[in-house]
Order: sequence, then structure tokens, then C-alpha cells
Amino acid sequence: MIYIKIMKRLSDETFQLIQQLYQPPTWLKNLWGKQETPFSLLERIEKSAEPLAIPNLLSFAIRERNEYTLAAARTIHNLLGRHSVKDLALLDEHTRICSPYFFHFWAWNDIQPDDLENLSHFQDFQVSILGVGSFHNNGFVREKAVKELSDIFTGKELPYLLIRLNDWVPNVQEIAFAAVAARLRSDYAAYFVDCLALVVWLSKRNRIDQGSMVGSIEELLKTESSYPALLNGLNSQDRYIRRACFRIAFDANAMDRTAIIERGSKDKDILIRLWSVQKVKGIKEAEKITYLLGIFRHDPYMPVRREALRIYIEKFPEQALDQLRLALLDSHFLMRDEARYQIKKRYAMDFAAFYRNSLAQGNEICSAISGLGETGSVSDESFILPYVHHPLTRIRRVSIKALEKINPIANTDLFLQVLFDPSASVSREAANALKTSKHFVNSQRLWNDLERASQPHVKANLLFLIADLPKWESIFYLIKAASSDNEFVSTIAYQKISYWQSHFNGSFIPPTASQKTNLLRLLADDKNPIDTNVRQGIEFFLKSM
Repeated sequence: MIYIKIMKRLSDETFQLIQQLYQPPTWLKNLWGKQETPFSLLERIEKSAEPLAIPNLLSFAIRERNEYTLAAARTIHNLLGRHSVKDLALLDEHTRICSPYFFHFWAWNDIQPDDLENLSHFQDFQVSILGVGSFHNNGFVREKAVKELSDIFTGKELPYLLIRLNDWVPNVQEIAFAAVAARLRSDYAAYFVDCLALVVWLSKRNRIDQGSMVGSIEELLKTESSYPALLNGLNSQDRYIRRACFRIAFDANAMDRTAIIERGSKDKDILIRLWSVQKVKGIKEAEKITYLLGIFRHDPYMPVRREALRIYIEKFPEQALDQLRLALLDSHFLMRDEARYQIKKRYAMDFAAFYRNSLAQGNEICSAISGLGETGSVSDESFILPYVHHPLTRIRRVSIKALEKINPIANTDLFLQVLFDPSASVSREAANALKTSKHFVNSQRLWNDLERASQPHVKANLLFLIADLPKWESIFYLIKAASSDNEFVSTIAYQKISYWQSHFNGSFIPPTASQKTNLLRLLADDKNPIDTNVRQGIEFFLKSM
């Protein structure tokens, strides 16, 4: 689905401005100069940038017929201009399905079909006025708006006609269909490109099968005369338009597919890059395939690199080993895993030895350490330990993670020391590693370390580990931490206590006699000032055990 956001209801402030707009000036306010002019009100409404203000302004613009109507039309036009064409479909839905009493569309519901006649005096704003009229809940009003729009050929009317293709009233739908069909010509290609997000939206509607019209639009854009507009759409700021343009361009037989794929490889949208690499399969020339896969091999998005590797193996199986060796040292674990899987199917290789050799040669140290952690054994610990204190943060972090995988229990003391690393990410990795061997961690040592810790990230990670201790051990130390003079520590501790209380029934292990005695003594100690509600809650739990 394209539309995942919900349009905000009209704010009270903007609603009051609209109310003032419709209220006639009083002699008393004019006397005291407190009556705000419609020009000023319209300017403030426009600055609010609230799309649901638009329906409320339409009646003022087309029914009042005074010196302010052109300003109201301009405000509607400018508010619409703040939103992309795909948002027009969302506005259409909201203006019809929402209760007029909830959104205060009192003037909106009074609009009649005759109100949409002879609007040429609005000049550049005419399409915006008729477009909003095409969103009306009254089918006759929508029909009139669509008829008027169908006589305008500026391209600005196209989004509103496309939306009405999905109308539930057959008359409105047929007029819109005929109007769009009349615009299926090369000079309208650029306008259809700008509306491709709505074309995609139409293809996903279930009310009416729009396959024929959507197909006709796409066929128009595949014609040679439409190529300039289609290529221009590849540079659109709207990713939905770019996606649609790339999808159509890939299927346009006369276009240079290699050039399109290369262009897609540079797009910032990961989905377009993924589509682009998948299209390499359809290229016949080996030289072009090698060139394109060489680009995708360095893509920052792992699924793109993985797809490029798979295509290379499929197209050039005899030369695949070199690419697989490079993938073994990829920064992403899923790429390394994919490479090992593909190698196992074709060759015999000692992966741990490969990573040890890479470390010895200094090739891709981070990836080699990670790979050794994924494939090595306890005996490989000695190859990783020297990197635990490496000057580069990333290398220290992956070293801790690798040790956690191959020998976590034996390195418990090391992980406790690394908790004090100046890098927050390394310290956090050590905390995660200690969760693996938490039954071998002394709770008193965690508390002692917390008391001597100075850096906030170290304190936070120690509290993270304390909260993960066995049920009654953790609450004892969390209560002590909650009474700390350090606001940072006490705040986190209270958060952990709240979680402990809400998950109390997650286990039914009762406290030992000594644990219960120590807890009650701690709660009664005046040196540990703790929140009354927390104290009473813990005491209640203890009495129930």
C-alpha cells in the first residue's frame, strides 16, 4: 500500500479561523477594530498547511461572490500545492468518509452542482476549485466537477480524473474514464509520469478492475515518443514515481536496458537497486553482465550484494570461486553465510583456516574476526584475543562478539573488564556477551562495578545486567540503585523496577529466607529512601510469597 499515513483532523485553531471567515462583520467589532479581515484569516489558514481546511474553504470561494473569493481560491490552490498527487487520494477519502459534524464541514455539504459552473474567472485556480469539488460526497456534485475538468487540457486536471476512475457511481466513473482515455497521447506523457503514484494506487483498488486503463497508460509510456518523459521520471524526488518509471522502463523493449540498470544501481531507493540487479539476469552479453555485477557487488544494501553474487554464480559458475572468496570477507554476516553455503555445494574448504589466514595477512580484519567467530572453535580464541584492545572501536566490538560465540564462559572476566571500555558500543557488546554466561557472573561484583563506574554508558550496561539477574537478586540491587544519589542511575533503576513489577508473575520462584530478610531490611532502612508506592508494592509481593 502507498498510503500508510492518517490525515490529521482539523485543529481547533484552524477551525476557529474558518468560523470567523464565515461570520459577517459586526458593527461593534468594526468600531473597536477587532474584526480580523478575511484576507488575514485566509493567510493564517494557508500557513497552517492543514489539508482538511480545504473543503471548508470551497463554499466561501464559489458561493460568496465577493472581493475575497479569489483570495480563498488562491488559498485552496496553495494548500493543494503543498501536497503530492498521491496525497490527493487520501484527501478525497477523508473529505467523504468523515462525519460532517465531527469535522465541521457545514458549508461543504451545502454545495450544489450549479455552484461549479462558470468558474473561468478563477483563471489558474479553476482546476484546484473543480478538483476539490470532485471530492464531494454528493455524486451529482462530483459528476459536474468531472465534466468541467474533462473540458480542461492543461495537465493539472489529470490527478483528479484518475482518482474518479475509482468512483462508485457509474456515471462519474464513465465520464472520468472517457476523459482519461482522451488524454492517452504522447503530449500528455509527462503529466502521466507525474501521476504514476496514483496509477499504482488505482491498480491496487478492488472496487473496479482498472487493469485495462492502467495497462493503457503504461503502454503509452513505453512508446518511443514518451521516452523523454519516462527518463525524466527516473530523477523524480518522489520514490513512488521513480519506482513506477523504472518498472516501466525495464519492460520497454526499445530502451537501453543496460543503461537503465546502471542508472538504477545509483538510485538512493534500495528497492529500485534490488529490482535493477535482478534485471541483470535478462542481459545476454557476458561483458555487460560482468560490468553491472561489479557495480552491485559494492552496494551498501546486503540483499543487493547477495543477489549480485547469486547471479554471478549462475552465469559464470567456473569463475565463481574468486567472488565467493571475496564474499567470505563481506561486512554482513548473511553475505558470509551465503558464501559459505554456496562453497559447500561446490568445493571443500576449511573456513576457519581461511579466516585465520586472512587475519595473518591483515585482510578485512573485522570480517575475518567475525567469520572466525562464526566458524572457529575454542582453539581459535588465541587469534582473536589480541584484537580486544585494538585502537579501532569496530575491531574491539567484533572481537568481543566473536569470543562470545566460540568461548563465552571462559571469557566472562574479560567481558566484565571490557564493560568499562570508553566506547559505548563496545561496552554494550560486552554486556550482551555476559548475558550468554550470566549464571557465572557474581551479582556482588556487578554492584561493586556500578559503584565505581563513572561513565553513563557503563552504568547503564551494568544496570542492564543487574536487571537480568535471577528474580530476587535483581530486585535487591535495583532497589539499592534506585536510592542512589546519582539521578541517572536512580532513573534507570526505577524503570527496571517498574518492568520487574509488571512481569512479576512471569516466574513463581519464591525468595529464599535470606533473600526475603535482606529485602525487608533494605526496604526499612532509612538510608535507602525509595518511592513509597514501590516500597509498598515490593512488600505486598513479599507477603504473598
